[in-house]
Parts: sequence; C-alpha cells; structure tokens
Amino acid sequence: MARQSAAQRIAGMLMGTAGILLIAATIVIVLVRTYPLQIAALVLAGFGVRHVLKRRSAMRRERDFELARACADRQIGAQAGTLISYFRQSIRADMFGNEDISIWRRHLDTFLDTQVLPGLRASSIRLDSDLIARLADHVDAVIRSKSAEAALAGGQRDVDPAQLSAREYEQYCASILSRSGWKVQSTPVTGDRGADVVAEKEGRRLIVQCKLYSQPVGNKAVQEVYAARPLYNGDHACVVAPAGFTRQAECDAHALSVRLLHHSQLQGFAEELATLAQGWPKRAVAGAGGSAS
Repeated sequence: MARQSAAQRIAGMLMGTAGILLIAATIVIVLVRTYPLQIAALVLAGFGVRHVLKRRSAMRRERDFELARACADRQIGAQAGTLISYFRQSIRADMFGNEDISIWRRHLDTFLDTQVLPGLRASSIRLDSDLIARLADHVDAVIRSKSAEAALAGGQRDVDPAQLSAREYEQYCASILSRSGWKVQSTPVTGDRGADVVAEKEGRRLIVQCKLYSQPVGNKAVQEVYAARPLYNGDHACVVAPAGFTRQAECDAHALSVRLLHHSQLQGFAEELATLAQGWPKRAVAGAGGSAS
C-alpha cells in the first residue's frame, strides 16, 4: 500500500507542469547537439527540479502538521478542563474591548513544550517555527470553541464575566434570549455593523450590542447599536455590559430610545418586550439587513 502511494505521488509530479518541463528538457539535452539549446534545456530542468522539490517539501510539511495536530488533539482531550480554566483566567479585555492574550499564549507555549512536542520529537517529526505557530493557533481555536460550548451548556444565570472572552459573553447573552423563547441569530465576529446579537419574537426584532469591558461603557456603543437598528430591520435596541455605563451614554440612550442593561437584567427586558408584543400588530419581517416595512 505504501509503495502504491509513493508511485502515485511520483506519477502526479511527472504529470504536473514541472514534470513535463523536466522530461522535455531531458529529451532536448540528449537529442539536440546545439549548445545554446542545451543550456536553455538545463535551465528549464533546473526550474523543474526546484518546483518538484518545493512541492515535495510543502507536502512533507503538511503531512507533519496533520500528524502534529492529531497528537495535540489527543493531549487536548486529556487536558481540556485545565486548558479551559487557564484560558478563562488569562484572557482579559481592555476598555476598548481588545483582548490581551499574552498570558494565555505563555500557557499555550507551556502546554506545547511539555505535553505535545516531546511526543512529536519521539516520532521524528521535523519541528520548525512555522509548524509550532500553526499548532499553537490550532490549540487556541479548539480551546476557545470548547470554552464557549461549556459556558452555553452550563446555562448559569450568575456567570462571572471575568471568566469569559468577548465572544463568549456575546454567546452567553444570546443564550439568555434563546431560553426566553427568542429566535436568536449571532452576527459575524467582524463586520457586524454595530450588532452582536439579533433576536426575534412575536414579529418584533431586538438588536443587541454586548460590551465585555472592565470599565463603564461610553456613548459610542449606544450610537453604534442605534445605527444598527434600521440596518437589521430592528424594532428595539439595547447595550449589555457588566461594568455599567458612563453618564453621557445614559443621556444618549435616553434620547435615542436605547436600553442600557446589565446581563442579569436581559431576561427581564426580553420578557417585558414579549409581553408588550402581544398587543402590537404583526408585520412582515424582512431579512437581517433589510429595510423596515
């Protein structure tokens, strides 16, 4: 089976552009006696050999990464609880919502150095900085996903925001609305146009902006969600944050009919809207991003 696989790889290389150039150059060198043509053929052969070697190197690197990723996944399975705990304790957001991942990256490096790389070295896998960086990104993505799943599965009402990343906080707020009977749609991580969660119930649509800041949220968030409301064909808008809001944010929110909430108030607000919605006329709702009807 291994020989067949090797033969298939060689045939694939020979059938490629580089292989055809190499064969053609060899024929020219053997049959043609003209000196300039032989030089040109040698140059073509050199390019062909270089291309083949680069392709073989890329294939080897990809094979090594697949083996390394499988090894990392096994270790993640054995250490998932510890890694999630370290992730939640290490990730912090500044007042602008930017993640500080420096501490978490140090924990990642320790995990790789002590749990993953020794096994890879024993398997004679060639380790370089690119493979290790890709491996770290893979572990980071897996742990973020597992952490978010654990937070949502827990369904705890008194969640500690300090234990969540910004994206997990958005998902947690979405889960509160979902448990209250709202149909919830999360927006993309980037390009969300000022809305983190779009929720709908009884023909009414709520636009939510979530801000996991360590300090009171300013009026910029209010203006963003107010601008997002018509973009998502929304009827109501709110900003949810664990650390409160500035006085200017409260003034703007009052003027623009935007509700400012702690996440513990979100379920009550959703139930309030649902109760009011029973007396509102139904309307046809366009897709997210459409114009109001």
